[in-house]
Amino acid sequence: MYPKWHILYGFIFSCIFYFFFEFSFLACSIIFLSSFLFDVDHYLNYVFKNRDFSIKKAYLWNIQRGRRWRMLPYKEKQKHKITFFMFHGIEFMLLLIILSYFNVLFFLMFLGVFLHMVLDYIDIFYQHDLWYSKFSEIYILVRNKKKKEFS
Repeated sequence: MYPKWHILYGFIFSCIFYFFFEFSFLACSIIFLSSFLFDVDHYLNYVFKNRDFSIKKAYLWNIQRGRRWRMLPYKEKQKHKITFFMFHGIEFMLLLIILSYFNVLFFLMFLGVFLHMVLDYIDIFYQHDLWYSKFSEIYILVRNKKKKEFS
């Protein structure tokens, strides 16, 4: 899903918490920022693969790569490695839940990341993408050992 949609829905989600559940402005700001800033792993993937720190080039590279990926038939997608995104798996969300017991900040971050992942799963379903592509990063690492690189 494009960042603009994560930002828009994150804003709406945060406003719902602010107006209906009377969360503080700071709490809602953390939820809002968490709903899209964890996509930084897409940028880190670009930096790692291309040894370039340009945010604009990273954005365009990810958009182009996503479009090419979406054009592949489902069976062809299964033959390729899935990109590892460290903040897009159940493991990261479980870590946030565990850390929530120590500080409410992590719970607020979890709410934003949870919204982000729900939106990603809706997008995956709508695009007929691989359902497991953003479920478990441990599974992705194990699965990728047998697959060819998508370029």
